[in-house]
Amino acid sequence: MVINRYEKVLPCIDVFVCTADPQVEPPLMVINTVLSLMAYSYPPEKLNVYLSDDGGSDLMFYALLEASRFSTYWLPFCKKLKIEPRSPVAYFATACEPTDDPVMANEWSSIRLSEAQIPVAVAFAKPFETPGF
Repeated sequence: MVINRYEKVLPCIDVFVCTADPQVEPPLMVINTVLSLMAYSYPPEKLNVYLSDDGGSDLMFYALLEASRFSTYWLPFCKKLKIEPRSPVAYFATACEPTDDPVMANEWSSIRLSEAQIPVAVAFAKPFETPGF
């Protein structure tokens, strides 16, 4: 892996994810992009990910809040199993539940359930979004 070989010389990088309208750029798509970036195999202390929401959407903020909670499970899971693709939606759309290891199957199911709850939480937040200025 590149990270193992060049970790000491890799530069610090800043990645900006820009959004302006939650109707055009669905919050779930945006947070999956952010989660994928955070799961890169790059030294975490050298990777900064920023979300720039020019629309100032409460819904986008809430979706990012849900994603930050989920990331506490997703990021270690990605690193532990060297998961590809690292977008939760893309991964769970193609991955099969492991059946050979009961502990792994339990962890996989738990993370899958947590990931599935994000769209529900964001959908329930939509009626409460306040219009912008």
